Amino acid sequence: SDDVGERLYRQINLFVALAPVAFLGGLDSPLLRALADVDADGLVSLFGDGSFLPSSSLLREALPAICARAARACDDVACMISGCVPGSRSHVNHTRWPVYSAHFPSGSSVRNIAHFGQGVRDKAFRRFDFGPLRNLEHYHALHPPPYALENSKAVPTALFSGSLDTLADQADVDRLVQALPAGMVVWQEELQTWD
Repeated sequence: SDDVGERLYRQINLFVALAPVAFLGGLDSPLLRALADVDADGLVSLFGDGSFLPSSSLLREALPAICARAARACDDVACMISGCVPGSRSHVNHTRWPVYSAHFPSGSSVRNIAHFGQGVRDKAFRRFDFGPLRNLEHYHALHPPPYALENSKAVPTALFSGSLDTLADQADVDRLVQALPAGMVVWQEELQTWD
């Protein structure tokens, strides 16, 4: 309820966001850019709202063993998906690979992947685009509305991004800061050489 949300809001002293991603126009990940360019939202109509890369017991059991033997390949694949630069190992904690690989892939919905692709192509942070007719049903408009970031509760926020991050592009992070209420971001720092 709104009362619960208001009570929770009053208890938050500081929100710290690492690699804050809202806008995706500057996305520089070749794999994720390709997903967007092939119009992933077409998958929604082909496969419905099913799962995308769901986790399986076979992967959960096999991946840690594979990554123990081929850590570099696992690093590179994870980087292509998560926004770091393949081959860049300066900030990857390799001793955590058993934990990472035990949860990878964690899966998503096809619609979520399609929504991601829409954000990349449209360079907008807005609700899911169902197409003009279904948008009329859902939003009473031909186009999905943007998320009203300017109406966000002004929780003090610290944003940290990496200069080599292929997902949280600095121009997109700056655009997010401009969209939030004035004074909400109390600290913003781009960490050089971090991805």
